[in-house]
Amino acid sequence: MVRLRTLGTIDLRDAGGAEVRALLVQPRRLALLACLALTTPRGFQRRDRLVALFWPDDDTERARGSLNRAIYFLRHTLGDGIVLSRGLEEIGLDRARFWCDAEAFETALDGGDTRCALELYRGELMPGFFVTRAPAFEEWLELERARLRARAADAAWTRSDVEEVAGNLSLATQWARRAVELAPFDEVSIRRLLVLLDRHGDRAGAGDVYRRFADDLSTQLGLSPAPETLALIASIRAREAHTDCAAPIAIAPAQRAGATPAAEPEGASEARPPDRHRPRWRSAVLAGASITIAAAFLVSQPMTNDPFRVEVTRFENRTGDPTLDRLGATAAARVFDGLLQAGVARTLPNAPARVAWLGETLPPGGTTPRRRAGTVVSGMYRREAGLVRFHAWITDRRRGNRVWQITPVSGPVASVENLFGWVRQRVAGGIAVLQSPYYASLLPIATSPPTVDAYQEFREGLRLESARQNGEAIRHFRLAVALDPGFRWPLVHAALSGIRSFHPRGLEVDSVLGELSASPDRLSPLERNLVEYLQAVRVEDWEGCYRAIKAAAAIAPEQFSYTQAVRAMQLHRSREAVAALTRPRLDSIYRVDAKNYWFVLNLAYHHLGEHRRELASARAARRLAPANASLLTQEIRALAALGRTAAVVVRLDTLLSLPRDGWFTPAAALMQVGTELRAHGQEAAAQDALARAIAWHRSRPPIEAAMEVRRFMLGWILYQAGQFAEADSVFRALHREFPDNVEYIGQLGVIAARRGDRATARRRSDQLLGREVEAPIPGEESIVWRAKIAALLGDRSEAMRLIVEAFGPQGTMELHGNRDFDGMKDYPPFREFIRPKG
Repeated sequence: MVRLRTLGTIDLRDAGGAEVRALLVQPRRLALLACLALTTPRGFQRRDRLVALFWPDDDTERARGSLNRAIYFLRHTLGDGIVLSRGLEEIGLDRARFWCDAEAFETALDGGDTRCALELYRGELMPGFFVTRAPAFEEWLELERARLRARAADAAWTRSDVEEVAGNLSLATQWARRAVELAPFDEVSIRRLLVLLDRHGDRAGAGDVYRRFADDLSTQLGLSPAPETLALIASIRAREAHTDCAAPIAIAPAQRAGATPAAEPEGASEARPPDRHRPRWRSAVLAGASITIAAAFLVSQPMTNDPFRVEVTRFENRTGDPTLDRLGATAAARVFDGLLQAGVARTLPNAPARVAWLGETLPPGGTTPRRRAGTVVSGMYRREAGLVRFHAWITDRRRGNRVWQITPVSGPVASVENLFGWVRQRVAGGIAVLQSPYYASLLPIATSPPTVDAYQEFREGLRLESARQNGEAIRHFRLAVALDPGFRWPLVHAALSGIRSFHPRGLEVDSVLGELSASPDRLSPLERNLVEYLQAVRVEDWEGCYRAIKAAAAIAPEQFSYTQAVRAMQLHRSREAVAALTRPRLDSIYRVDAKNYWFVLNLAYHHLGEHRRELASARAARRLAPANASLLTQEIRALAALGRTAAVVVRLDTLLSLPRDGWFTPAAALMQVGTELRAHGQEAAAQDALARAIAWHRSRPPIEAAMEVRRFMLGWILYQAGQFAEADSVFRALHREFPDNVEYIGQLGVIAARRGDRATARRRSDQLLGREVEAPIPGEESIVWRAKIAALLGDRSEAMRLIVEAFGPQGTMELHGNRDFDGMKDYPPFREFIRPKG
């Protein structure tokens, strides 16, 4: 039987128990296997769904071809009969011959065997796993991780209850701690553990649990414990100090869902949602016994958050008019019906009033009283200038109790149904947004909740955009804004996606920016900053571009810190790039993004000369993806800068054994290592690395070796190794086939300059002069090649003029280690130019 482990580790073994490494090193095909194994409901999966998950950027024919090749590879690697077909359009697994721990975990839970299930749950689903250019799969994986983690936490609480009833207090506490580890920021679970520890006399342990929780909450989320938690720990500490004066807390019944607290005075803050779990104590000083009783009632609820459950609570009447009480229940009912009618939620059998399910399938066995909604819709209404004004909020408990406010709406009581319609459309849209891990983090920062219709048009635009149907995508983005004029994000997204490698689709971006600029009052602060950023990109105002994206990253750091860092590096501000990329949680968000996040961060450390930090950062990244060649190259670069040549040499063999990652072949990695070794004076080791890179290229099959990219890379490495005659031969052949290619003209120019052929070098420089093109980023390559030729010919002032023209007066570290500028290293203007500016 083939065995796949995904919980806490990733391991795949064939029927004989041997590791199936050929598949483990191919993330997309391994992800396809995991998807076939874990998608609920279990069974066959349609090919079109798999294509959308893993090849969203390809056209249909190419995507289906990729899927066919992946399926063939799975069958060839796992053995015949494991991957099955049903007709032409469905793929599945033979469950009798294929075992997966995550599936076994859920089977055990469904059968009531929580002990077996928790033995199987050894950690997060597919930890650290990442597939490039597959956002739909990433979204699916995040949802599955949350779902399985929630089920494991619930199972741990069940075990805790069983052991406590049996009198096994030590085991009950162990299982409760396990449940809290699985949901570390669920305050209800924290309070439940505190109550359990207090009941059994371990008040010192309760204090330790609270301190760790409060510290983690502050450092990781910037939040403080809720008033209920503070009241509970205060009462426990009071009993610890005065054991003879207090009785232990008992578990109290759950607070009735939908209970309406006392109305807030007129004029109280409109920005705060009604809190149905916060005690409203009026007295400044409370007796210890009162605190104990209140804490017991409010916090000792045997429930955990359910990420797939949503509850709509009764809206609070703050008008002061009891005759309008009925509107609170009616508003909640209308909003709840709107969720069901929009298809973003489903009714749960035997569920409490106005509680629905957000998952694709209903939970096995229906509902359980131990789980509360992970998403809560609340609201209130007040009198304002003869009108009634409705406010509503969506509280996302899954993401640290984030509150998202619906734009308030006012009207006469007689037209209250129209107001309900306004609110229900936007609540349904907001709940739909929260089902997407990426947009659940971004849109609550960027905009108020959209109508469900507008959000659906936005999602359709995203689908078309991923299929490279940009014209149709823009049409749907504009339709989304037309359906909800307050929802401007689709146009902001359209403009942002018009930037491809700093080359915006001119007319399209200008048109969208014009629409956004025409109504700046409808934009949120984040949207305004992003519009300013795009406008600065269009006119190549790099300072303005950086200011705007820095302001955007301050509002939404998880989404825009990386872009801020890239722009900071562009302006030669390496320290500011490090500051942007070391914001809390970014290293976990980007995980194994070796070619982007970790590359920029480690390069910034390198530019600053902070090579020990660079090495520590590269090694931290490698722990996430030990088989990633780019990350190993970053570690080797740091070792080279620290002069640890022996460590570099040891790692070169490892580098050659790693699988290639797209264009980043072992030879490309070896070339980078060789360049870095030479820059730090380790010439012999540099030549060894470059010789290995040349040997790799010359070992390629004839068809691969004849590819333009392979020939170009071979010529470039030969040049770096000082084998100028062979490099010249390679680039002459390429130039004959591609006479307008700037790279090939430039290479021939610098080779001529090195060989003392000044006439040919100047002729090549003149050819480059005729090929200047407008570029939206510093470092336009024609100018840089001319600067290299001038530097090699000894004209340092001309080389310096061209460098400044190419990169701007702020300077750059791109020239670090570039052998063509070796003759400029003692030239003061050049040394100042490459010094980091911020």
